[in-house]
Amino acid sequence: MGHCSREDTTIKETDLAYVAGIIDGEGCVQIQKVKPHNREKSEQYKLQLRVYNTDRSLIEYLNQLFPAYTYDGSEKRNNRRKQFCWHANGKKTVIILQQVLPYLVVKKEQALLAIEFYETFNRYYGIFGVPVEVRQLRLRLYQECRRLKKQEYPAFKESENGT
Repeated sequence: MGHCSREDTTIKETDLAYVAGIIDGEGCVQIQKVKPHNREKSEQYKLQLRVYNTDRSLIEYLNQLFPAYTYDGSEKRNNRRKQFCWHANGKKTVIILQQVLPYLVVKKEQALLAIEFYETFNRYYGIFGVPVEVRQLRLRLYQECRRLKKQEYPAFKESENGT
């Protein structure tokens, strides 16, 4: 069974599989590039996991299993229903993705990139800043994650080719 970020709570495998399905269908795994501020020397990145849905109970369910940020998204307009969002950042994103990884299909490659990306932050580089090779790796992982988002059904590409 998976472990939740709350103490003494274990998440059932069926719930982990269900959450993976929600992430595959409604979720967004994103490495976001942020422009450096005046004092920062290199690019800044944010790792995020979001699920938007028009059913508030789904967002509340996700938040019960994996406490994160929730908020009301866009207001109802142009005959569209109001959206709600469940949103995790950084380490919390990695903890969630590691638990649902065996059940992901569509977003599996993005999840693996996100986990690898987060591992590049496990070290303090001091006054010399982030080494060039680490910045290059982060950029490559960011670009690969963006490429996967533009691809149509990347998880099923192999089966279509007969492999």
